[in-house]
Amino acid sequence: MRRIALCLLVASAPAVAVAAGKPISLPKLVSTFMVPSGALPEWSMGATSQTPQITWASVGIETQGCGSFTACRRGTARVSVAGKELQNLRQHLEPVQWDLFMASSVPAKFGPEEISITPLCDTVSCEFDFKKEISGSGIALESLCQAGPAPFQQTAYQLTQGNRRAVAVVARSLGSRGASTSLTLHFSPNPNGQDWCAEARAMQ
Repeated sequence: MRRIALCLLVASAPAVAVAAGKPISLPKLVSTFMVPSGALPEWSMGATSQTPQITWASVGIETQGCGSFTACRRGTARVSVAGKELQNLRQHLEPVQWDLFMASSVPAKFGPEEISITPLCDTVSCEFDFKKEISGSGIALESLCQAGPAPFQQTAYQLTQGNRRAVAVVARSLGSRGASTSLTLHFSPNPNGQDWCAEARAMQ
């Protein structure tokens, strides 16, 4: 009989873990990568003692194996959404690992440009409601754009928390294995300077 992996949104199971320590909430994770106005984003974001839940695989800044980018850092984290973790069902329930990919298309000395935050579900569904999760967390959202047909949609928000900001692009994909959500935070100082939903808009 063919084994099928399922992904369920259930209460955290401390006895089964993919990484040491406790999960970090999605709002706190997002807040970690918001940049003060007028400041340059730093590669050390998320690498301080304030975020022990994040494990960085990269030693320093990588310049090889970054795909279309010039420089990058790779990490993983356990992330809670609405106080729970997405969990894969294998031999036992296992918390889903979230991949972090911080990258820049310009030389590393200018700092990172973005970070993608993606849950790795080997399952039929891997969704989270970004707007609902961020609302009430102390991070203000301002809608910038929304576009795309049902199979691929993008929604972008300007995020503000005090003097710190970021642009969040939330992508929802629908494929043969179900729906999935991914998130990319951009450290652009000019949120109105481009169409953040261009990729999905081109598919309309």
